[in-house]
Amino acid sequence: MSAPLRRRRPGERGFVLVAVLWLGVALAIAASGFLSDTRRESYRLRAEIGTAEAVEMARSALNLALADLSRSDGGMAPRDGTPITLAMPGGTARFRIRDEKGKVDLNHAPPTFLAAVLENLGGVGRDAFDHATLADQLLKAARDAKEAGTAPSLGELITGAGLAPETAARATLFLTLHSYTARINPEVAPSEVLAAVPGVSPEDVAAIMEARRLGEALPSMGMAQGWFITTEGPVYSILVSGHTASGITAQMSAMVVQDGRNFSTGRRRFRVLEARLLP
Repeated sequence: MSAPLRRRRPGERGFVLVAVLWLGVALAIAASGFLSDTRRESYRLRAEIGTAEAVEMARSALNLALADLSRSDGGMAPRDGTPITLAMPGGTARFRIRDEKGKVDLNHAPPTFLAAVLENLGGVGRDAFDHATLADQLLKAARDAKEAGTAPSLGELITGAGLAPETAARATLFLTLHSYTARINPEVAPSEVLAAVPGVSPEDVAAIMEARRLGEALPSMGMAQGWFITTEGPVYSILVSGHTASGITAQMSAMVVQDGRNFSTGRRRFRVLEARLLP
């Protein structure tokens, strides 16, 4: 025969109730942790997908910039770094093209010209002596690298001279290793570079920039005209970015060089010297 059922005492019933309550709390905590982990994982995946989309938009912008450079009619983008923004599915893309002949070449620039550019850059030195010293350091570093057969990047040369990272990044808009001449192209040069040209006054710089804005012929600069060159290329720097509708941005930079023309279409061809995804 089975044992007779025993009635639980009040204390035992209380213990069971407490145990059930604690079990419910434990399950609720576990469920909350699981939901939190799931939510974090969902956010992470969403961010990764958004970043991938932004990178693809930036790559598309780079291809569009290369296509614009290859056009025989000069393309739609100015070669002075003016941004071109394009609508894309899920966001926007932007590219800037800069002709390296609008910058000062560290392999060819006279020290006084480079020192004046560094002074106009701002945040480099305290006085003219500092700018002249830094100009000599940059020119020597570029010359030593060339004689040694090494190929440091422009950023490495600039930061090696002791410039702060933010100043060094801005300096790349005015300095180059790929102009291959001591002269500059006034049609694409930044105002800071134009202002450093011997014999060019602030009024001359304003007149050049205004003529460029209006699409008119540039004014003659008299004796300073010898510092200018009207040919462009063959090297261009490109900065591109992709922006998703959710607010995620990716940036890339590239340096390209003209590499002949396509035989069948007559379009210019370009070879990528360097390209990198920016942090």
